[in-house]
Amino acid sequence: VKRASRLFARYEHVLRWAEALLGRRAYGVKPGQVADLSLLFPMERVFEDYVAYGIRRYWPDADAVTVQESTEHLVNEHIGTPKFKLRPDILIRHNNHTFVLDTKWKELNGMERSGNYGIDQRDLYQLYAYGKKYKASDLFLIYPASQGFNQPLPVFDYDAETRLHVVPFDSANPLVKEVEKLAAYAFSYQ
Repeated sequence: VKRASRLFARYEHVLRWAEALLGRRAYGVKPGQVADLSLLFPMERVFEDYVAYGIRRYWPDADAVTVQESTEHLVNEHIGTPKFKLRPDILIRHNNHTFVLDTKWKELNGMERSGNYGIDQRDLYQLYAYGKKYKASDLFLIYPASQGFNQPLPVFDYDAETRLHVVPFDSANPLVKEVEKLAAYAFSYQ
C-alpha cells in the first residue's frame, strides 16, 4: 500500500506490521532480494517461561513452587558481604524435600553417551552449586523433547546425596500432562 504523505514515513514499519497481523499473513524464509518483515523470539526464554508457568499452575502443590528465587549466594562471605547471587529457574519445596529445576533450550541426543548427550559441562556445575546451596538432593535439567530425546536419561549421581535428572519436556503435549508426568517422575525419587 502506497502512503499518501511523507508524514507516514516514520510509521511505515509499524503500519506494515499492522497490515500483516490484521491480514493474517505468515512470514517465513523467501528467496530473492525483497526486504520483508521478520519476527524473532529468544526461544530459551520462551521455553523457560512456558515450563515455569506450567509448573506454577499445575504442580500438585503449587504453593511449594517458586520461580527465579535468589535467596542464596555462591560465596557466603567476602569482605563482609555475600557474593554471586544464585537464581535457579524453579525451586519446589515439598515434604522437607527440595527440587531444583533448570530449563535449557538445546537439543539433546539421548543415544550419544560418549559425547555426554550434548549436555554442557557448565550446566552440571551450575546445578551442583544450586543443589548444595539450596540443600536439594534431586536436581533437574529440563530440555525440549525431540526425536532423539524423549525419555529421561539415566540418573547422574554427583555424590551419595545429590542426583541429577535430565528430563525431556514435550511442548507439543498439553501443558498439564507434561507437568503431571514431571511431578510423577520427581516424586518417585523422594
